[in-house]
Amino acid sequence: MHNIFVYGTLMKGFRNHIAMLGSKCISNDAVIEGYAMYNVGPYPAIVKEDGGKVRGEFYKVSSMKIKTLNRIEGEGFLYKRTPVKVKVGDEEIDGETYVYLLDVSDLEKIPFEKQPWRVEYAKYY
Repeated sequence: MHNIFVYGTLMKGFRNHIAMLGSKCISNDAVIEGYAMYNVGPYPAIVKEDGGKVRGEFYKVSSMKIKTLNRIEGEGFLYKRTPVKVKVGDEEIDGETYVYLLDVSDLEKIPFEKQPWRVEYAKYY
């Protein structure tokens, strides 16, 4: 089993959430620190950034489900599944998330105060 932090199209109500069906939701209000969120267009991306925070959802998923998520996220060429510490209330839990591998310097940053990511950020959704 894997603990996966999601922050975009894999969240409830979004187009790729169907891939999460059958997974246990640990929290629908989780946070990771040391990352910032950017608007790629049809989806968000996060990258390491000192002082940054990202709000999302946290799930327990099977190893079989991880293979599906890796395909959806373009693991290894678009995103890299990366270990993170996930804050759920006052608790910090080991997890993983998908970190963007491409340049974000020309992308709009989505501040923590406007998170979690919402469909109105998706310019091409």
